Amino acid sequence: MNDGRPRSVLVRLPLDAEGPVPTKHELRRHVERTRAVARELAAYLGPAWAVRYRDERRGDERFVCWGCGEVFLTFEAYGDPPHHPLHITLLGEYHAHPLRKGAHDDFAPDDASAALGLSDALVADLSAWARGIDAAMDAWLGDREDARRESAFRRLHEAGETLAERLAGELGPGRTVTYEGVQGVSCAVFGTRLTDPVTR
Repeated sequence: MNDGRPRSVLVRLPLDAEGPVPTKHELRRHVERTRAVARELAAYLGPAWAVRYRDERRGDERFVCWGCGEVFLTFEAYGDPPHHPLHITLLGEYHAHPLRKGAHDDFAPDDASAALGLSDALVADLSAWARGIDAAMDAWLGDREDARRESAFRRLHEAGETLAERLAGELGPGRTVTYEGVQGVSCAVFGTRLTDPVTR
């Protein structure tokens, strides 16, 4: 990064016009192809790069968001979208979503505004893990059986470690994952084999 700004790359595809002057239809198709390539490149490169593309129809350059693919006219308008978290915490907490983008801001793994792009399988497994925590707590609240709760939390804690590794593996470059365990205490009680942040 230079001066607090990410490195920049420009996507500019050659025109495929058949004649000396491209038609409006050819220009529109060309801009759509260029924008699609820029979006794929931005998603691949992540937040470390500012990807822009040349809009030959309008004669200007536009920035593409790495997270959602939205188009911006200036870098200042593009900025660093706060709704696309760069650091994600996996924390199993009663009646909460499993992912955090800050100390208390939990969100679902398929929340489109976070632009995680996770596989359906990982989204399902993270959601099932969160439901398992709710079920373990509900059972404990009903019978106050500490040994059963600790056993369930240990199992959920180990599953969470695996999920944190999978999450780190599926997130694009420039994002990190921290695993904080179940109910925020299991790492302190059971320990963890993971580094902080979890990387692949």
